[in-house]
Amino acid sequence: MAEQYVAAATELVAAKKGLAVAAPKAGKGHAFGDSEGLIGMATAAKALTVTTGGLGRTKFMDRLREDDLHFLQVQNPRLPFEAHIQAGRAEVKLDQANYQWVEQTFFTPKGVDWLVGKLSRGAVLPAV
Repeated sequence: MAEQYVAAATELVAAKKGLAVAAPKAGKGHAFGDSEGLIGMATAAKALTVTTGGLGRTKFMDRLREDDLHFLQVQNPRLPFEAHIQAGRAEVKLDQANYQWVEQTFFTPKGVDWLVGKLSRGAVLPAV
């Protein structure tokens, strides 16, 4: 009986350790990521509907160019500033759009966490 108890307790400890590792991955952006864990702009806009007031992809990307966020470049509107790439908040990949390849920006889970933090600290959102 004692051996069964020890075996069950060991199994429980292992399960709790597994949950502790998985818990951070169940955060804000992780459920919306693609197979590489990256989150596209349309998906991020949809996932953050409550936070942003329901902005669609285009208005969401416009919002990311505003001074208080300063995430996407104005001169090259599909690309983030290099500081966000270096900080691990964004990745740029080539994506096929119709018959051409274009650079697309994707949030990392860390980037979504950063954005939610910035928006929740009182960044003013435009009216929809």
